[in-house]
Amino acid sequence: MEWSLGAGLRSRSIVVTGAGGGIGAEVAQALAESGAHVTAVDLSAKNLQQALGHLDPSSVTLFAGDLREHESHAAIIAAAQNFAPLYGLVNCAAVLRRRTDVREVTEDDWDYQHDINLKAAFFLCRATAETMREAGTRGRIVTFASQGWWTGGFGGSVAYAATKGGVVSMTRGLARTYGPAGITINSVAPGRPALTCCSRTWIRPCSTG
Repeated sequence: MEWSLGAGLRSRSIVVTGAGGGIGAEVAQALAESGAHVTAVDLSAKNLQQALGHLDPSSVTLFAGDLREHESHAAIIAAAQNFAPLYGLVNCAAVLRRRTDVREVTEDDWDYQHDINLKAAFFLCRATAETMREAGTRGRIVTFASQGWWTGGFGGSVAYAATKGGVVSMTRGLARTYGPAGITINSVAPGRPALTCCSRTWIRPCSTG
């Protein structure tokens, strides 16, 4: 039997946020092509349609919503569970506001990035993990950090880097919390050098991105 990276994902229900473009869209497409049913979430319905509208509707549900509205998280999970018990979440949603001079960073800049990149991520991850634990599902959650979490960020991204440092610490805490229930929670930090991190191990991939 031929094995693939998507082995074991067929008919699994997985939520992907930030799926309207970039890494999120690529992750959503890869999972759908591996046989999973993907609930693809993004703020922009137009971006979702442009990025994933070509995929078979039986494999992808497009869900436009603002993750800062935490009441939407239950609706996202419910939409995913229309197809199968929720098995996975890949949280790619994030925003970046660059300020060349750190003195130009406003309170709105700080709040906007933290509300989406960290606060919404925590509440969606928690809601997902609780859904899995209550159902007895040994599911998977993946958060996305950035090389900025350990470099401090480049090109006017101090506030953004702070959110990604929070994502890494949050992921470790959630991994400890939900690990006993068989729920695996990891964080991926794309960049150069690329690092994959979880609560216990550090792995440097063979290639950088």
